Amino acid sequence: MSMYGYNDSMLEGAGPSTPWPVIRVTQNTTVNITVCNADTAQAHGFQISNYFDSKVVALGPREVIHVSFIATEVGNFRIYCAIFCTIHPFMNGELLVTP
Repeated sequence: MSMYGYNDSMLEGAGPSTPWPVIRVTQNTTVNITVCNADTAQAHGFQISNYFDSKVVALGPREVIHVSFIATEVGNFRIYCAIFCTIHPFMNGELLVTP
């Protein structure tokens, strides 16, 4: 995360209806994600619908978390920021789990 979104999503053409990044995994794969807030001025959120969304996760400037889960369900799952920040519409990724 930075002032340019997840993995510089704004520079990749991402927006409210165009997710970036897209993480592709096979069903029953262990998914390990390291989330770093490279922003020096504001907090950002990190959630993944169905997998990592039981509570609102906010990372302050320069904070890092490690997320690990098994992708048991096939489908497209939204990666998103659940807290308000100045680039909120651009913090919109996708987890794609295939059989």
